[in-house]
Amino acid sequence: MPGVADLIRKLHKNKYVLAIASSSERAVVGNLLRHVGVFDYFEHIISAEDVKRGKPNPGIFLAASKRMGLKPRECVVIEDASIGMKAAKKAGMTSIIIPNAHTYNENFDRADLIVKSAKELNRMDWTRICKIL
Repeated sequence: MPGVADLIRKLHKNKYVLAIASSSERAVVGNLLRHVGVFDYFEHIISAEDVKRGKPNPGIFLAASKRMGLKPRECVVIEDASIGMKAAKKAGMTSIIIPNAHTYNENFDRADLIVKSAKELNRMDWTRICKIL
């Protein structure tokens, strides 16, 4: 997704705790993060192997917040699919949606914020976003 690596770098630079909560296998996630050059920016990787039930069950996001030492309401989930948004909302977390070519027609009515691209999200003031959301 264009702009995601820059967004990750910006968030890391600004001292946000970053975690990946993916329904994919840990090896696949790790390989992708290394390929994009952002593996070292994530303090935690939670994958399909770490939970019994996948999204829209909130377990993967709750596991991430626990590992980060944060309460669910302190977490912001960036997702590209409605199934992930539903899991985030069930977990009591804020959800920001960046639809992709396969999910742009999905129902995101429960999202807290919808943006068209990671580049758009990267241009936003995250201190302000976190206060509003």
